[in-house]
Amino acid sequence: MVSICIPTYQSPTTLERLLKSIFAQTYTNYEVIVSDDSMDNGVQSVVDNYKDKRLKYIHNPSPLGTPENWNNAVHHASGEYIKIMHHDDWFVTNDALAIMVEEMESSNTDFVFCQSAGEGANEPSEKRISSFMGECLPFLLYGNVIGAPSATMYKRMDIEYDANIKYYVDVDFYIRYLKHHKGKYIPRKLIQIGTTPVRVTDAVVKNRELIYNEFQYAFMKLWNDNQWSHSTLKDVFRSFIEDNPDFRIYKIKGMTIAQEYIILQQHLQSKYRDLKRIVKRYI
Repeated sequence: MVSICIPTYQSPTTLERLLKSIFAQTYTNYEVIVSDDSMDNGVQSVVDNYKDKRLKYIHNPSPLGTPENWNNAVHHASGEYIKIMHHDDWFVTNDALAIMVEEMESSNTDFVFCQSAGEGANEPSEKRISSFMGECLPFLLYGNVIGAPSATMYKRMDIEYDANIKYYVDVDFYIRYLKHHKGKYIPRKLIQIGTTPVRVTDAVVKNRELIYNEFQYAFMKLWNDNQWSHSTLKDVFRSFIEDNPDFRIYKIKGMTIAQEYIILQQHLQSKYRDLKRIVKRYI
């Protein structure tokens, strides 16, 4: 059975759109868990319109926030497969869930993910996906080719979303899950990614200091895990700061000597390139 876990907050309209897409699925061996952080009964009113025993509603007395609300929905799930669906996303086709389950079972894998359409669309090539797997999983911190949680489904394991982070919480989870379990890419658009005025990602992405501190936190978890080569992690860090040159101006806590060395190296290389341009100008 698939447990479709929906963490929601103050978004009854988009939740209704999602529920319609769920109950239209050709694959029917599922349950739906709605974990609601709302401060009013808008979401509950939508849920009450569905007289289906597969639909479970939990109202949290105090808002749990992201990602604890995700974990709460999963805690109430009883299925073998966990399918996170955010309240602003929905299934594109009526056979989307069937395709994901069939791929999971036919390939004997633990984790599947698909392409997505709409806001934050993700449609990487299979070659690009393969370049991020195995020992290169930490590069997901630099480029999330797997996509949003709604585009994934996985076998229930003793792994939770890290409550200490918001922006990198999905890739942190993917890396920790896939380092011990098989994953399979479905190169089809099965999920539509939407947006709402209260979407956490939109609020977080404007706060560069928060993002950089979260990157540092997630990075250090990998650095302290013997599973990962420090050489690979240095490449991840180097790639990240090349694309985010203002990273070094923020007071990021817990910098390792290796990271400080890489930043210094980047700075010296930049100065060297500037010097070469000046020299060429006068030759």
